[in-house]
Amino acid sequence: LRLWQFDRLGGISSASFDIHEDGLQFVSAVLGFLCMDQEQLGFDPTIVSNGDMKYIEIERNGQRERPIIDQL
Repeated sequence: LRLWQFDRLGGISSASFDIHEDGLQFVSAVLGFLCMDQEQLGFDPTIVSNGDMKYIEIERNGQRERPIIDQL
């Protein structure tokens, strides 16, 4: 088995291993993924959803701005 993680920059994989021989490594990896927050999992933290409305939250000149996204 080889575990993969993808984000906005690309993908990274683990070394190949046999889950029958090294089940602890597999369980440790799965638990690691479960403990990650959305940003660590590759979600873009600048895109915010509020019900049906989605917007990008950026900071410019010390002020927060929220341009509204009409379509994705």
